Amino acid sequence: MSVADWQSAANLLPEDVVQWDLTISADAPEPGTVSIGVSASGDAPLVVDALLCLQEWDVDECPGGATTLRAGWDLPRDDAMTALAEVTDTDVARLRLSISLGDGAAEGVTAVRVHAIGAGETVTVDPSTPLPPTGLSPVVPRLLSAGAIVLVLIAVLMLVAGRRARTEDQSGEGA
Repeated sequence: MSVADWQSAANLLPEDVVQWDLTISADAPEPGTVSIGVSASGDAPLVVDALLCLQEWDVDECPGGATTLRAGWDLPRDDAMTALAEVTDTDVARLRLSISLGDGAAEGVTAVRVHAIGAGETVTVDPSTPLPPTGLSPVVPRLLSAGAIVLVLIAVLMLVAGRRARTEDQSGEGA
């Protein structure tokens, strides 16, 4: 499951934050762990706060207490996966990402990918990854949906910020 405030995303300014909640679970044939990570590539700098809750969020609170995985993190855009958390295959991980534009963000696009690794398999969500024809784990559709949404969100945010920066530059030149 993936939830974000798309109205805020459509009007994002550099000082704004978009909250994106993901629910990640696995249906493993044998006991094991699921590692959760993030990678990114692109031109626009992003700052991310990442929290993990093993219960359903109660608005802004995690009933059992959230674990801060990253705070004020300048998301690397080197395409390398950064591990965020590891949970058991029986856990339901609720990942909350708060994403904002980083310093100097004027134009550009940054693609953010979420990774889930477990039971000898790796699922990486990005638009160039075709779906396997059979045998999908329950985590795959969730990650694919979430990844597609975040990629669209980030692209829209970068375009809006670029247009606003150009408009501000043009209005400053005519003064």
